[in-house]
Amino acid sequence: MNLLSSSPGDSAPKRTLQFTTLNFDVSFQELFSCWRDAGLLVLMREETRADFAGLLGLVKGEAIEQLFLPYVALNHFAVVWSAHPVLLPSLTEIYTAGEQLQATPVLRAFFEAHPKAKLINQYGPTETHVVAEHRLSTDPSTWPRFPPLGRPIANTRLYVLDDHGQPVPFGAVGELY
Repeated sequence: MNLLSSSPGDSAPKRTLQFTTLNFDVSFQELFSCWRDAGLLVLMREETRADFAGLLGLVKGEAIEQLFLPYVALNHFAVVWSAHPVLLPSLTEIYTAGEQLQATPVLRAFFEAHPKAKLINQYGPTETHVVAEHRLSTDPSTWPRFPPLGRPIANTRLYVLDDHGQPVPFGAVGELY
């Protein structure tokens, strides 16, 4: 089922798959990122969410460009793809979160076969922000086994202090300043 949110006469809207259920917080990221870009939201049947061969067919048939998959689902998607390799030329952005990203051989092979698809590793939410992300390089062979979530902020120092504002020993509990 497609939900079009762009106005007639616009160029082709970016097609985003609504993978997560509406009870999951990431569903709002799928919805709002799609609508922000005046995109087209593609809904799927509940059965397809558990049938990754069917999901591959849906992504290909609906020309999905933007996809949000938890890491465990993304890796399984790549495993199923390796058993049923189909080219998904429309994919341009794949977001993953929920667990630590691991650049498995099958995941690397999937992205090598889909050079237009960018992998964005996200983490969040925390007390101070909604999400942090790191866009991996276009060459999967250069990805570390455990890709980062970003890089340190330049010219910034953080301190862990005790109740009196004094630095605590390494590994001790304190407040972040």
